[in-house]
Amino acid sequence: MRKWKYYEAAREVLDPIELENATIFFHGMKRLSQSDLNLLSDVYYKNAKPCTVDRKNGYMTSVKPVKNGLLASKYHVSAIQFKELRKQAQENLKAAMQEVLDEIALYFVYRINRNLYLVDIVERGTRKEKYVLGEECDAKKFGSSDSEQEASHLKSLGFERVPVNEERQ
Repeated sequence: MRKWKYYEAAREVLDPIELENATIFFHGMKRLSQSDLNLLSDVYYKNAKPCTVDRKNGYMTSVKPVKNGLLASKYHVSAIQFKELRKQAQENLKAAMQEVLDEIALYFVYRINRNLYLVDIVERGTRKEKYVLGEECDAKKFGSSDSEQEASHLKSLGFERVPVNEERQ
């Protein structure tokens, strides 16, 4: 969300990964309720201050979000309540973006704690089932035709689905 303005302003100079991220971001934003969209806009778009600038092209690449306390009065809530509203809106955006990814991804991997990827499942389907974790390059690739039951089970264990681009395979 900190790159929202950058994605809009620099759309002609985005590299392929940034373009993909921007596309997923904006498609996710379209799925938000108007109240979530307004709240996130107030925090990350309308009044946010520049944070970093790309020296090559001069575009502001990220912003500092507006502090919760400053927007709480606009929403007629305490700073703590506003923080919860913001967190919920962010979670809703994350879920919407994940839906977009799930719809467009042909292949994906499972990760936990942002750094550990599912490499293998040992003794699958038994009480002794174990999960082998490793680096992204060793991660087991799943397809959209794989078991939804297994996907639900892995998500309940804290794994998240991460799409894999065809050129990265």
